[in-house]
Amino acid sequence: MNWLELAKIVKEIGLAAGAFSLCAWMVVYIVKKLAVNLEKMIHKQDIFMARVEQEHKASQEDHKEFSLQNKEITAALGRINGYKQ
Repeated sequence: MNWLELAKIVKEIGLAAGAFSLCAWMVVYIVKKLAVNLEKMIHKQDIFMARVEQEHKASQEDHKEFSLQNKEITAALGRINGYKQ
């Protein structure tokens, strides 16, 4: 084996190692960015779910209040119309 063949082999191995290193770095970089974005999304989802829970509780309270008002109105209308309860 002469020096030219050896240089060619070393060059090919170097290029392959460089390409592999570049691909490995890209994969690590992309995974890290995805992890950070996933954490941000989870945080925003937690905030959103807390707001939904607050709205749901407020809606339930409003529903109870309207139900009570409806019962009072029905009782008053029943008395106006002469129905016994």
